[in-house]
Amino acid sequence: MAGLQYAIAPLASVGSRITDLSLNGEPIEADKTYKVAGWASIQKTQGEAIWDVVSRWLRREGQIGALTPNVPVVTGLANNLGLD
Repeated sequence: MAGLQYAIAPLASVGSRITDLSLNGEPIEADKTYKVAGWASIQKTQGEAIWDVVSRWLRREGQIGALTPNVPVVTGLANNLGLD
């Protein structure tokens, strides 16, 4: 989700792995409802396939500006050879 940032500790206990969850720099509020959208559906849907929509948009626009990816902060994995 665009603007979503968080920290993750994969080896922490269940319920404690995700911290510092924010959206566009503001902390997520537990009692607030958020609307999200995803790239692919896991159920049969009606309408045009998302890849067709995106393909048409890219052909029309020609290019998109540079994006900054939302990369989570990973903690608790010191000396893990799979990470740099």
